[in-house]
Amino acid sequence: MEATQNLCHRCSSPLPVQALFCTECGSPQLVLTETDTQRIADERAALPAGTAPPPRTVADGRIRWRPVLRIVTAIAAAAAVAATLGNMLPFFGVVRTTLIFLGPMFAINLYQRRVPGAQMNGRIGARIGAMLGILIGFVVTAANAVFVLIYRYSMHNGAQMDQTVNTTLQQNLTLAMTTYPSLYPNPGQMTPVLQFMQSPDGHATLALAAAAFIAGCTLAYCAFTGAAWGWWAVVRSRSRA
Repeated sequence: MEATQNLCHRCSSPLPVQALFCTECGSPQLVLTETDTQRIADERAALPAGTAPPPRTVADGRIRWRPVLRIVTAIAAAAAVAATLGNMLPFFGVVRTTLIFLGPMFAINLYQRRVPGAQMNGRIGARIGAMLGILIGFVVTAANAVFVLIYRYSMHNGAQMDQTVNTTLQQNLTLAMTTYPSLYPNPGQMTPVLQFMQSPDGHATLALAAAAFIAGCTLAYCAFTGAAWGWWAVVRSRSRA
């Protein structure tokens, strides 16, 4: 394959003779020469009659991101729906947890089915798992935020939510001071902290901290599980060989 001359075949911008990509539109500046075309035709002609060409494969270390994005988006969307319904029906909470725990394995298996000949190893599995973890963390957090807004304002349950959070904070702080008195030599100093945490700003801080912690744990877990499943895919392929 050879580079085009001095004009981009897509936007006609002037380019250096050896340019591989257009600096304006980013289009690859590679075209098939007559030699390449003849070689492909000879390879196809050498196939027995009625034989389909071999499936396209992906070079080692490369990922076909388009099918990956479709797969992880579908899994993340299902987890978001299950997370929203899980706030009302415990069964869907189990479904959400299952999708998060098994999601990286589902994603890698579906990717290998969608892309015949795709290479798989721990590094590729970790990248696919990390992409899934990012999407799940984002969409589940967004779905829960929408549910809280509807539950708080549309259903007028704000006072009940605040009372539940404040009571839980008070009980946890009392339990901590009773269980670990050495960590709280002056319990009175915790009163301003409790008052802040029971304020609207404190509630927002708790919500953001919890969302960030859960999203970070989801990302780490999905990346690790993806790496482990990608490594296991290599072991399985070697055992079959």
